Amino acid sequence: MNGPRTGASGLGSHSEDKTLPSNGHSVTETELSEAAAIAEQAGKNIVERFINLSPQQRRAVVTRFRRQLFQPGKPGRKRSKEITAACVDWAKGMRGVALYQKHLPRFDRMGHWERKVKTRALLDANAQAARATRITQLRRFFSRQRMLHYVMLHAQGTKQFDFPA
Repeated sequence: MNGPRTGASGLGSHSEDKTLPSNGHSVTETELSEAAAIAEQAGKNIVERFINLSPQQRRAVVTRFRRQLFQPGKPGRKRSKEITAACVDWAKGMRGVALYQKHLPRFDRMGHWERKVKTRALLDANAQAARATRITQLRRFFSRQRMLHYVMLHAQGTKQFDFPA
């Protein structure tokens, strides 16, 4: 079954121009098949032109091609909304049992040790998020300070240099 599916059986007429939903964007089957044909032809051209590519080098080429189709996301782990909400409440001054009851489901029904584990995890996550925020702010501050220092040196004419990338 090469190509996109057109119906329940996977068979269909190519004369029809059906629309396939894709992340809120609509693409017709003809556009999709045209894009696939272009990609296939590009692969054939690379293989014909660069015959001696090793499998590892071919994977590197495929990775570069894939990066054009799927842009990489932001690095790092995405913060959970629950932890972020708990951090906001902590910053507003909420502490103790009120914080735990609001952000830990079934807190009142937990046993002693489960409460201890869950509250410690919540506080550790809160501390980690605060530390990450503080580090980010410091990096931004010192990056700006360094750039200002370079600009001042350049304005005084004491040093010729290239700005760091």
